[in-house]
Amino acid sequence: WKMTTERYSYVRRSGWRRYLQRVEEASRLPSAETFDYDYGLTLPEELSERRQPMYVDSETKTFLDSCQKRFESFLPTASDVVSLSLLRPFLSTTSVNGLVGRGRMYILSSVQFRKLLTSKQPLPASATLLDIGAGDGGVTQRLQDMFQQVEVTETNTIMRWRLWWNGFRTIHDESSWLNGDHRYTVISCLNVLDRCKNPLQLLQQMYSKLESNGLLLLALVLPYSPFIDDPNVKRGVRPEGALPLQGTSFDEQASSLISDVLEPMGFYVEAVTRAPYLCEGDMHRPWYILHDVVVVARKVGSESKS
Repeated sequence: WKMTTERYSYVRRSGWRRYLQRVEEASRLPSAETFDYDYGLTLPEELSERRQPMYVDSETKTFLDSCQKRFESFLPTASDVVSLSLLRPFLSTTSVNGLVGRGRMYILSSVQFRKLLTSKQPLPASATLLDIGAGDGGVTQRLQDMFQQVEVTETNTIMRWRLWWNGFRTIHDESSWLNGDHRYTVISCLNVLDRCKNPLQLLQQMYSKLESNGLLLLALVLPYSPFIDDPNVKRGVRPEGALPLQGTSFDEQASSLISDVLEPMGFYVEAVTRAPYLCEGDMHRPWYILHDVVVVARKVGSESKS
């Protein structure tokens, strides 16, 4: 870093100097074209046949390329610095992202989501989707073409406005989706269980709102590290409850999620994969990456899962 700083010592303005340093440092990171990911997942023998192999496809590279271009552009980066400096003392990072339209998320492409959801049978033409904790709706948009009707939930007020801005019209708050007798063909819950107060209760609520034989599409960052975003606490707060996951490695916890959490609740897991949980970057990196287990589980009740 010292050598990079000295290389641009002739640039008088520190802002431009940091920008040039950033671009040079980014050039040493994997590009969208060379990005690779290990989708490998080792499961017990009784679950291994349900693993769906994935690969880095063109839609994934397109997302990464857009992150790279934004990172290399001075004005978006400068706006990130200003917005975070001015707004972060008063708003959570989630609210700031929703307000300025940054921090897009990506898990799987539209084709990959379809592959998981239809691994056993096609979705009905009248299929409905409820996406829990939809954020800005970017990931939901990769799902919506498979459904006749799409509804979303979001607890963050600013993100609900962003969802409306992105074309979603049935937007529920934290509890309104539980009202009434309506049931959904598919409920997606993507990277929410580790960011909510009571994940087991949420799973039970989603189960109750699925149609008979409906599908739960679940993504969870592993190894499991739950916290709740709070503008008053720098590192967030711990939830009231936690998932009873066994093991410490990604593979061990993925297996435990299926056998210790989902199956006892009355779900049968039809498909599972590992996937990169990508987030649009900031002034430091073009993107950030965590690791998701993505599961499709069918509501079958207490009968045999075989």
